[in-house]
Order: sequence, then C-alpha cells, then structure tokens
Amino acid sequence: MPDWPHIFQCEEEASIGKFCFFHDEYYLKNRSKVPDAFSNRLKQKIEESTSQKKPLLCIGYHIPDIRIENRYFIAGIYFTKSTFHGKTVFNNTFFQNADFSDAEFQEVTFNSGNFFKDAFLSVLSSTRKPSSV
Repeated sequence: MPDWPHIFQCEEEASIGKFCFFHDEYYLKNRSKVPDAFSNRLKQKIEESTSQKKPLLCIGYHIPDIRIENRYFIAGIYFTKSTFHGKTVFNNTFFQNADFSDAEFQEVTFNSGNFFKDAFLSVLSSTRKPSSV
C-alpha cells in the first residue's frame, strides 16, 4: 500500500529545536489553546491532499482535537504512529487508502464514511464512540 518512501522525511520547518510543531510531543502541552499556525497548517495539508489528490503524510504527528468532515481522500493518508490528543472525528469522510498503524487516539469517532481498498487500523489505544451510519 505505501506510496511514500519507507524512510519518512518531514518537510515542515523545525519550530523549536530539531522538530517541527507536529512532531514535537511537548509543543501542545502547557498550552490552553492550540496556536493558529498549527491548526491552519494542518487544515492546509488536508485541503491540499483532497483538492490536489496527493497523499496526506502525517506520520508520527501529535494532533489535538480535530474534526475532518465531508472529505474524499483519493490518495493515501498516513497517520502511522501518530498520537491524537483529545477528540478526533471523521464525519462523512471517505478514504481510498488509509494507514493508522500504531496510532493512539484519546477518543475517536468515524461517522458516515467509508474505507475503500486498503485500511490499516492497528490502533494502540482508543476510546471509540459508536458511529451512526
């Protein structure tokens, strides 16, 4: 399934130290609000993936509350080894190829969506809410 290189190279700029804010596990801690730059960049990456039909590479990311709605991901999405802090909602979202291998979710909901072709969901831990299909 993977159409990304076997060795992932992050293209984001390092924010503090050697990690970008997506890969820095301490970036979101001790913040009462997620910085706009973080949220805006993640939204931009999702928009680029769906509109340009290119893979969404979020490998090893630390992601706060997120709600992805009304999206159709033609290219693969990779949240491999990512940690979702807070609520994660995929609502009316369709995945051609999805890889959530070794992902950790605090709370996840998949509503009215579908997985086509390959889906890897070996989730390390989660609290899954029932979906209404």
